[in-house]
Amino acid sequence: MSVREKGDWEGWIKFFLKGIWEVSKEAVETSRHIISLESKHTRLIQEQVRSGQAVNLLELLFRYPIISTPEAKDRLHIAFGTANRLINEFVRLDILKEITTGERNRLFAYTKYLDLLRSGTDLPIQR
Repeated sequence: MSVREKGDWEGWIKFFLKGIWEVSKEAVETSRHIISLESKHTRLIQEQVRSGQAVNLLELLFRYPIISTPEAKDRLHIAFGTANRLINEFVRLDILKEITTGERNRLFAYTKYLDLLRSGTDLPIQR
């Protein structure tokens, strides 16, 4: 309104740039947390899981943070049993959480990563 009535472009530009600055700071901080999470979980997997595909599954979770066993099998080009074992190991290590109930069509979420992406927003997650 001030721009339209008084021509206060400078005030509007300062306000706009301050918003960009704040969002940029939050994005950098979120990126740092994501890098830290990836390092922590990579170390944990290398110490606790005996499979060369485990790190590949972790990398996949950063692209697809909600995943099923058949999807992991297809995307990693591994046997269903291997995908199932890896996902169960990730659940045991508290990397993944099952977000469905029942024996079939189970979905798993990389909740720690999703929480980082969601920080600063009002988006709820169903767990």
